Amino acid sequence: MQIFWIYLDKKDFFKFVFFFVGFLLIIFYIDKSFSGRTHTTFDSASIYNKEDVYSWSDLSKLYFSWEILGQNYFTWSSEKNSNSQTKSEKKWIIFDFYPKNITIRKEELQLIKKIVLSDYLQEKTTPLEVVLDYDTKEPRGRLSNYKLSLALNSIKNNWELAKVLVHELWHVVDIYYLDKLGDYDLSDNFYEISWLDSDKKKSNSKIWDFASWYALSNKYEDFAESFTFYVFHNDEFKKRSEINYTLKKKYIFFSNYIFVNDEFKNTAFEDFKVKDYNRDTTKISINLTRFLYYLE
Repeated sequence: MQIFWIYLDKKDFFKFVFFFVGFLLIIFYIDKSFSGRTHTTFDSASIYNKEDVYSWSDLSKLYFSWEILGQNYFTWSSEKNSNSQTKSEKKWIIFDFYPKNITIRKEELQLIKKIVLSDYLQEKTTPLEVVLDYDTKEPRGRLSNYKLSLALNSIKNNWELAKVLVHELWHVVDIYYLDKLGDYDLSDNFYEISWLDSDKKKSNSKIWDFASWYALSNKYEDFAESFTFYVFHNDEFKKRSEINYTLKKKYIFFSNYIFVNDEFKNTAFEDFKVKDYNRDTTKISINLTRFLYYLE
């Protein structure tokens, strides 16, 4: 009797395992079939978090064409087009979006392409895949393995889009571009100005040594915020560097290692006088027309 009882126990156990595994497979199938993507949550600036898995076509097979629906809107699809850029080209930017079947505003695409493919930035930030995400709310921008995602529903206007884009592009410069220029990661020359570790500041650091409150988060955000300030508010950055030695070293780093031909020096694209201290450099309004004209 005891043996028979044990046998039934095992039988019930295997039945449970069988149905449980079947249930998980069904859930997995539904998720893969109807979900636009899966991803891991990560700090967009962290060099240790480069995993971001999307259920989209491989870049080598990804092409785009468009159909004009109106004066201000395009619909994009993954059909092959002879005029599209492909991964085989030396420098490229490729677009994808989420959800798939959505109307995309033409001016947003043109703005992104104009900035990334400008003479000032293309060599330092491409190849690049840009994901236009109309579903995610936060963060507004993030980077993972040359894939830059922009949460457009959380970006209020085109000048903010330009600044969020540039902020994320400097993560590209920080993590990928500078790492290839020398025998060591040149970003370390910037990090050591204010940081002992990725998120541990030097004991003598002051809030005035950083471009914004957000720059205090970690050394990666310090880099991106400082450079966003350098690009859009260079004249203000230079003035502050004349009375703050730490900011001076950061300003010199960008001019010595990234823009060696004095690009953006003595420029000012802000609409109004920049406040003495700002929470986030991407929230400082700019004259976008004047900035885009400078890039031409």
